[in-house]
Amino acid sequence: MNQHVANACVGQGEIYDSDFVEQARKKITLDHDFAQDLYDIFQGDRLTTLYQPIVDIGRRETVGWESLTRGPVDSSLHRPLDLFFAAEKADVLFELDALARLQAIETFSRQRIDDKCKLFINVMVGALASDDHIMGLTSQCLSSMGLSPDRVVIELSELHPVADDRNLVKAVEHYRAQGFSVALDDVGAGYNGLRIWAQVQPDLVKIDRYFVSEINSIPEKRRFMESMINLAHSFGAKVVVEGVETEDELRIIEQMGADLVQGYLLGRPAPRPRCKPEYVWPQEALTSFSSSHTAGGLISSDYLTLPPSMRVDEAMEVVLKQAEQDFYPVVNEAGKVEGMIWRREFMQKLLQRYGYELNYRKPITELMDAQPVVVDEVTPIETLSRMLTDDAMREQRDAFIVTRKGCYAGVGTFVELLRVMTDLKVKSAQYANPLSGLPGNVPIQAEIQRRLEKGEAFSVLYIDLDHFKPFNDYYSYEDGDRVIRFLGHLLTDLKGPKDFVGHIGGDDFVVILPEGELNAVQWTRKLIARFAPEITRFYKPEDQARGGIEAVDREGALRFFPLMSLSIGIIVVDGGAVTHQQMLASLMTQAKKRAKAESGNGYACLHVNRAMADQQLKEPLFQGEGYAARSTESNRQG
Repeated sequence: MNQHVANACVGQGEIYDSDFVEQARKKITLDHDFAQDLYDIFQGDRLTTLYQPIVDIGRRETVGWESLTRGPVDSSLHRPLDLFFAAEKADVLFELDALARLQAIETFSRQRIDDKCKLFINVMVGALASDDHIMGLTSQCLSSMGLSPDRVVIELSELHPVADDRNLVKAVEHYRAQGFSVALDDVGAGYNGLRIWAQVQPDLVKIDRYFVSEINSIPEKRRFMESMINLAHSFGAKVVVEGVETEDELRIIEQMGADLVQGYLLGRPAPRPRCKPEYVWPQEALTSFSSSHTAGGLISSDYLTLPPSMRVDEAMEVVLKQAEQDFYPVVNEAGKVEGMIWRREFMQKLLQRYGYELNYRKPITELMDAQPVVVDEVTPIETLSRMLTDDAMREQRDAFIVTRKGCYAGVGTFVELLRVMTDLKVKSAQYANPLSGLPGNVPIQAEIQRRLEKGEAFSVLYIDLDHFKPFNDYYSYEDGDRVIRFLGHLLTDLKGPKDFVGHIGGDDFVVILPEGELNAVQWTRKLIARFAPEITRFYKPEDQARGGIEAVDREGALRFFPLMSLSIGIIVVDGGAVTHQQMLASLMTQAKKRAKAESGNGYACLHVNRAMADQQLKEPLFQGEGYAARSTESNRQG
């Protein structure tokens, strides 16, 4: 195969008339069982292209699709591994790679897809490194389909080691010169991943699904993932994590700072790209200081809006008169937002040569930004801040539109958002526990007060670490600090979108959960199930073997202390049942004491309604038989 550009596709039939396809047909012999199936694929329209969404974690939006090739459903070559293995055996691997690429482009071009969304195409590293690589084939096919190279990401995939990287680097440079982005696929699973990473300097790095599977329970995978994300970001590359299938996995990689995500949780491969992710994110968690800070608090209604029917020349007059306003929301009679006129871009279009003459009679909808940032007033500012971190957007936009029940409510500016976020970060840092980094007493009290004032039903878990002081004295304060940080990380790892985790101090922690008793008990059991086996690694092997340590107690006597465990007091509060924090604090203390009466990794749960809260004013609920009558459950888990 020569380095010239083969006659490129202008339609499905023309792909199979290409020179390289004809050469592939000539190569295939009947020496293998799969030969006829493979030959039929090169005869015409037997491949299927599926598309799997790639989602921006911060913006919660689909930003691209990876094209995935499948063989004929009724043949032995349906699975991609079987298909490409057969092509390799028949010496038509590079031809199949090119054919799959061109069909993905042709199929994608027929879909009505937002211009901002990209197509991710797999290209084998071996194909680019080969002397047989056809330079310009992808670009010519895109051109014939009316697609721009800046909408395509070339994913470099490895099936075999590459001995000579010179052709690979040359091909990548060629792609970049044409306007393509480059991604390195399956990082951590290939033969030459780090070497190719260093040579190619990809725009995106796709981390293999091996590292995300069970990341919530395998600390080593967590460390590898975190290291690769940090390394990619240090080189200016964005990170795509593949194979995400559970909410726990998604939450962890989001906390680690991954940029994009792909996997069955977000959407399975499908013949037609879907514009919206299949997965719906739960409402974002609200921190103690920022819970009352939403997009609605940033609204300014002082900005003039424009109707979509207004002509460009009329809008120009308004813009020239309102010199102090840099943007104009476009809102129809029903109050629905249709777009935004940005003063600078609008005037630039009209002041360029023939710009005014060509556009002045048009409605402003033809020159407006049809996709400004629009958020509901209840959107937490943390979510809003993540949405606005896209580089291209930040460079040219300085405002966002806020809606109330779907209708225009006002405009917020990035400057005001930045000011509020900075204030909140300073305040959070000021009151965070220095050891765990978790919110301390002031934020904890603020979060509880917020829920009490709203009359919400919620649960509080008061978590105490048993036998921590003997461990701290027996080993060292440094080892004790490691245990505290471990428990803080574990609680954060289990934290859901609506949960709050705080550190009272020492070995006492608080978790605040929405909903009722079932959720609280399940959360507690999950915590104990994770804690019990993992805490053993902080002990020496001989101490693990005997199940504890001999240390001096508070009275100065030497005695045996079992391995550290948890005592968890759970208070489940009905909406409006508790009106002040002093009452809740008393209940929490009693619940923790009752839990500590259980021998290791135990919990006690009390469900408080209005009648019981009134009783608490007269006498403690946790007293002898009174506890048994009023508590929901006391349990021991080992």
